[in-house]
This record gives sequence, structure tokens and C-alpha cells, in this order.
Amino acid sequence: MADRAALRARVCVRALLPLVEPLARGDARARAACEGPPFSALVAGGEAAATLVVGGGAARVERGAGAADVQLVFGSEGALADFFAGRPALPRASALRSPLLLARTLRLLARLRILDPRSRVAPDEAALYTRLVLRFVARGVAELARPGGDPDAARLAARSPDRVYQWRVAETGEAAWVRFASGRVGVGVGAHPTRAPFVETLFPTTAAACRVLGGATSRMESVARGDVESVGSPEYARKVSVLAQRLDALVRGDA
Repeated sequence: MADRAALRARVCVRALLPLVEPLARGDARARAACEGPPFSALVAGGEAAATLVVGGGAARVERGAGAADVQLVFGSEGALADFFAGRPALPRASALRSPLLLARTLRLLARLRILDPRSRVAPDEAALYTRLVLRFVARGVAELARPGGDPDAARLAARSPDRVYQWRVAETGEAAWVRFASGRVGVGVGAHPTRAPFVETLFPTTAAACRVLGGATSRMESVARGDVESVGSPEYARKVSVLAQRLDALVRGDA
């Protein structure tokens, strides 16, 4: 298993940071930060690095470090992960072209706080919140299963026949999935186009998904009130649920 700080940072740059793309499409404040002259921004700490490409009201993330107009460089992988967890951690920041580009970068990153757990999600944010969290869970579990990730997740992927694990909202069809096949790991959005899920975590409505994903109720309470249902193998549903909980604790920096 990778060093815990290294794994936290890897999940942040590969699973959390890429959510700026759907965030810019669905959130007015994030989109406003992406308007104006295009630019690139490096986010790095230790071996973890990614480059934001921003402009025209959109954003995307490219893996790895490169020349960039804005640089946010953290002193360590742990510091980078702490920043995304909302803890006190400041990078060395520079903007080669204009301080305004640094301000736009920070405004965009700040909108990722929409993912924070909360007892109530505002109705006008519910659809976007659900979309982002489902995509983060799928991407995050995929990262745990890749080499250097979580040993249990990597073992599950290595021993798995071709199986899809999916999270879906029945009301809207919003979904994300991870696919394991003899050590290979894939991830995507929407219902899987060719394979029925081996295990599906199903939420009847967006409101139910928000209650569960936001942590407003415990898992047992959520099941009892019908906010979430696991369809498929009970044994593997539990395993994937444990990985999702482990992902949450990892990103938050919980012991």
C-alpha cells in the first residue's frame, strides 16, 4: 500500500480535482471563475500533481506537472490532501501572468466545498451535489483498487471476474460505476452501457441520495426508511460499502 499521505493526495488529484469539469457546467459561481482569458494552473504536492486547464466557462484536468500560468505547490502530499479536506494548509502560490488568474483558480477550487457533508442539501444544489458525489465515489474506489492503493480494494479487483459496481438514482438515472476484471479497473458515468451491475447501490430519489451521501442519517436508518437499497450480492455490497467508507475517511484525513 502507498504511504497514506501519498494515497490521500493521489485520490485528491485523480478523483476529487477532476470534478471541476462537471462543477463548471452545473454551478454558476464555478462557471464564472472559468470565464475570461484561458489559463493553466498547476496543483502539486510531493509526487502528486495535476494541471487545471481553464477558460471559456469550462475546466478540465490533465494528469502530471507541466508549465503553467498559476502554480499552487504544497510542501508535501499530506499538505495538499489537507487543503482539499478544508484543513489549514497553504501552498506556495505564484501567478506568472496575473494575480487575477490566481484568484480565479482559488475561487474555482473553493467551489469544490459543495461536496462537504451536510445535514441538509439545498434543493437548488441537490442534483449537482448528487452528481458530483456519485462520480467522486466511483473514481475514488477505482483509485483505491489500482496499484499502490488500498490492499483490500486491490485484492478485490485482482481476483474479480468482469463485474460492474454501480451507484444510481432511480428518479433521474444519475449514475456512476467502477468495473473490475482480473486486476483491470475502469470507471465511468451514467448507467453502464453494456453490463448489468453485479452490485448496485440504488437511491429512489435525489432527496434520498442527498440524505444518505450527505451523512444526514446512518446507513441503518437510511435502509430502514428506504433511502438506499443494495441490489445484488450482499457479500460484495458490504465490501464495496466498506471501501466507500474507507475512501471518505481517507480524504478527510481521519485516523
